[in-house]
Amino acid sequence: NVNYNDANDPNIFLQSSSFRQEQSHGGELQFNLPLGFVAGETFLHDHETTNDQLTPANSFDAFVESWGTFLEDEIHIAQLTLIPGLRYDHNSQAGVSTNPRLQVIDDVTENLRLNASVAHSFRAPTIDELFYVSPFFNGNPNLSPEKAWTFDGGFELHSDSHSFRTTYFYSRVT
Repeated sequence: NVNYNDANDPNIFLQSSSFRQEQSHGGELQFNLPLGFVAGETFLHDHETTNDQLTPANSFDAFVESWGTFLEDEIHIAQLTLIPGLRYDHNSQAGVSTNPRLQVIDDVTENLRLNASVAHSFRAPTIDELFYVSPFFNGNPNLSPEKAWTFDGGFELHSDSHSFRTTYFYSRVT
């Protein structure tokens, strides 16, 4: 709970010009399954109330519920490790997204490791990005989620006491 007092408020009897309350509840479960599988679920309920006494049109009461489920495996073939994964996200404001991921690790020699990955991701707008209004910021209830494809690749050289690692990455965000 936060109370704001605006110095421009002409009513000196108001204890606060604006009241804001934020609540988040949620949890995550993760299960380590046979054959290297990992599965899990997440849930989050965000609720925000803003009551602006000076500009009532800036007041809002909103909530967003998000849940997701994921499955991942770790597969070893000789010196190669494959880590495929899949995540399904649902956001009450922004909709659904299916997000695959694949990571490949190749221990070429005892001192050289190559790695690469490709992944799709999803970020829903926050309640503030959708609804909050201030002199410096206007929320937009029509915002779409950010979606991205991310690619990276690199290598690691290491000895007993030193290591050198480099990675190149590229992200395409819409």
